[in-house]
Amino acid sequence: MKKTQPANREQTATPAATAGLPSRETVALLQLATTRIAHAIHDSDQSIVSLMGSFTAMAAALQQIGDTTQQLPAGPVRENLHQQRDMAAQHVQTIIIALQFYDRMTQRLNLTSHILDMAAQILSDPQEAGTPGSWGELQQLIESKYTLDADQPLLNGTAHKAGQKKSGKHRPKKPDPDIELF
Repeated sequence: MKKTQPANREQTATPAATAGLPSRETVALLQLATTRIAHAIHDSDQSIVSLMGSFTAMAAALQQIGDTTQQLPAGPVRENLHQQRDMAAQHVQTIIIALQFYDRMTQRLNLTSHILDMAAQILSDPQEAGTPGSWGELQQLIESKYTLDADQPLLNGTAHKAGQKKSGKHRPKKPDPDIELF
């Protein structure tokens, strides 16, 4: 009877991996990344909801302080209270702007998570992974979602680098003449 030797990793590779496609482990890592992003967003959303409740209560309290100080006789005390209320209201406004940044960041992370999930779905099916149409659809989705002016340089830079890799050409970026190096 002939002894069988344990198969090494190369011999047990999936047909997709042998065809140059990613392994199941790669797909699992993409799915893990997607899940981690979703959990991070969920956890931070709970804190943001709490903050928003606090700021809503603060805004109501500031309004009430303003209404109450109107009933005080004119003078330095009334003027000081108005100034303090106005300063607190400006701080609340600054915080609201910061929360808008958080909202934009959350939207971007959700989009990134969705794209990673779609890529994992394509990669998990060897037949679909080998179809240029699947990747083209994903690329069109990405391009359609990156509509902000701030996103365009990133999208264009990524597309440019991908084009360089496909063509085998890689040109170093020329320094911007408007940037002064010292």
